[in-house]
Amino acid sequence: MRKFIKIAGFGLLLLTVAADPTAASGKGKNSGPILNVSDYKHFVDYFNRMEDENIVQAIPNSQAWNWMEANIPLFDCPQDNFTEIYYFRWWSLRKHLRVTPSGYAFTEFLIN
Repeated sequence: MRKFIKIAGFGLLLLTVAADPTAASGKGKNSGPILNVSDYKHFVDYFNRMEDENIVQAIPNSQAWNWMEANIPLFDCPQDNFTEIYYFRWWSLRKHLRVTPSGYAFTEFLIN
């Protein structure tokens, strides 16, 4: 009986998403279950405005969105602060990329 309930619940979920594709995104801001990259650029714009960039390594703030767009998986969540934290961590991570003679390396601290 439990197996039947699980299968029936999964079937209802599929029917809900099929009837309303925006249900999969949780917020309905996208036209379907596929995330739109331009919906997340505002996070990077906000992060860039938050700080005076005193240390620039491989990817400056002005190029942060271009790098993130090309290199990170998109993420969305019904809880907005989780989504913001996700993009902030990627935005912060790229600040630690440094170009070396052998390629790229990650620094531990941002110091001159």
